[in-house]
Amino acid sequence: MFEVTFVRANRSGERRAMMGIQPGGTLAFSNVPARMIVEAAYDLRPGQLIGGPGWLNLERFDIMAKAGQEMPREQLNLMLQALLAERFKLQAHREKQERPWPAPSA
Repeated sequence: MFEVTFVRANRSGERRAMMGIQPGGTLAFSNVPARMIVEAAYDLRPGQLIGGPGWLNLERFDIMAKAGQEMPREQLNLMLQALLAERFKLQAHREKQERPWPAPSA
């Protein structure tokens, strides 16, 4: 678990979102759509997250989560997943799907 967490809805109306990892194992999200936070937590590319409530695309959040020490990205992702489950009651599962691959352009 993170030592310190801050989660707040961002209603600024800004369109620019910022997210990253800061020194000391700190995750920082500013004005980030909920869908992008979930994608980051599960290391998904855009389009890989299927389903979810409509607000997932609309609501934006500020999150600051401090681990207190440097950690590998994979460990921070697991901690972010736990944070989302606790604060947002997120329940997720992974499944593989066969999807058409775009045809190479000529």
